[in-house]
Amino acid sequence: MKNPYEILEVDPSSTEEEIKKAYRKKAQETHPDKGGNTEIFQDVSRAYEILSDAEKREYFDKTGEEFRDDIREEVIGALVQIVMGAIQNNQPAYVDIIEIARKAVEQQQSRHGLTKTQLENQINSLKDTSSRIVVAEGKENILADAILSHTTGLEQQIDIIDNIIRIGGQILEMLQDYSYKKEVPPIWTPNNSPWAIPISWER
Repeated sequence: MKNPYEILEVDPSSTEEEIKKAYRKKAQETHPDKGGNTEIFQDVSRAYEILSDAEKREYFDKTGEEFRDDIREEVIGALVQIVMGAIQNNQPAYVDIIEIARKAVEQQQSRHGLTKTQLENQINSLKDTSSRIVVAEGKENILADAILSHTTGLEQQIDIIDNIIRIGGQILEMLQDYSYKKEVPPIWTPNNSPWAIPISWER
């Protein structure tokens, strides 16, 4: 997307008032009713919509992308799925479901980070290899171009991983606002009698 700061010609450290002032100036200059360009005016309006909203501005500053409601829904959906998995595979009364979900996401982030590094290394290797292949003067370097063409698919994989990592980061941020109340598991008598009095693990 186009950089909203560049569109309004303001600095990322600009205050809300400075952004509002810049928007009014740009809106007057680009408004179709005053001979301005409709497309540019729409870009100006969109830029102000992002920078005037604290949440959308923060999201752009962190990701360089425009905040969309469907992204938030995707994050929430992924979080619910993770928590449901933690519930199904554990005893919810006796384990910290939130902590289990957090660790699951952290492990996933680590795995995807490693995969991304491996893909980047592959791309760098292909680029380095292609740069070393020399063809006779005046000839098309078909072999080097063929090797470079394989980087496209790897770059697409990295884009997908980046999106997953970004979602995982937002999930971890959301989980910071949550805690979980668990019970202390009971300890039964040696004969495992169902009528035994449970004893707390805590002293």
